Amino acid sequence: KVKSIIPNPPIRAWIEDNNKNLLLEFSSYLGTIEVTITSSTGDIIHKQSVDTKITSSAIISLSENINPNDIIYITDGNNIIYGNLFNN
Repeated sequence: KVKSIIPNPPIRAWIEDNNKNLLLEFSSYLGTIEVTITSSTGDIIHKQSVDTKITSSAIISLSENINPNDIIYITDGNNIIYGNLFNN
């Protein structure tokens, strides 16, 4: 199955300067999404559901610092966006 790449996905994610808060901003209603952060070895660092109907943005407090090689996955159950949270 071929899928299109959306140039401007309806979600933005970034890490605050304190490296402990993940900020999410939604430009449209996506339903309930699941946010998962994994280490470079595949271990789950954090996993949380967010209902985008309730809020247009969310702050997720993380229990440990995020490293440049860690990956964030955001899914609504049908679609997935993933990548790292740092500009290299």
